[in-house]
Amino acid sequence: MVERRDEFIQYLTNLRLTPRTVHSYAKSYLSGVSKTLGITIGPSTVSSPKDVAGIKSRLLTAGTHPHTVGNWGTALKHYSEFVNEELSLEYYTSADEISEESTFVEGAKRRVTVNAYERDPEARRMCIRRYGWNCAVCEMNFAETYGEIGTDYIHVHHKKPLNMLGKGYAVDPEKDLIPVCPNCHAMLHRRQKVLSIKELRAYYSNK
Repeated sequence: MVERRDEFIQYLTNLRLTPRTVHSYAKSYLSGVSKTLGITIGPSTVSSPKDVAGIKSRLLTAGTHPHTVGNWGTALKHYSEFVNEELSLEYYTSADEISEESTFVEGAKRRVTVNAYERDPEARRMCIRRYGWNCAVCEMNFAETYGEIGTDYIHVHHKKPLNMLGKGYAVDPEKDLIPVCPNCHAMLHRRQKVLSIKELRAYYSNK
């Protein structure tokens, strides 16, 4: 199974690859990887060079011809780049870690960004591998709620406020990050003092 195949095809097309190459990469090659290893090709499995290298190693171990592994590896590399370049805004547009006030013709608008740890694909992947795709507060799962369009969508929240971290602090994706839905993520940052997951769960339970 290859997730986001249509979007990946459009991404490859925008790179001005030939239709034949686009078809090979998006369908033949990635499907070959998926069938050979019994895995789903998606943002949660192919989001970094490390993922690509690991899959290529598994293919070689499984007896796949090196030439084929080379071709499939090229498709995997493009998919990894697609995940990080094309889906980054969808994945990482998040709640306020840092906010600024800007004025537009329509009135006041708040522009928000998130810290680098929440935007890091590898840190995000390790966090979700540990906790899954359900919101840690309300337990919402986007795929269950919205179907295919919600597959592999969730925000990732940094549990420790950045102003509490010392210089050179090494973030542990499994201890410091936690998946939350956009609504709960916004509520965690609703007050000047960021709420803990436990505190917001209490608000949610007593609503």
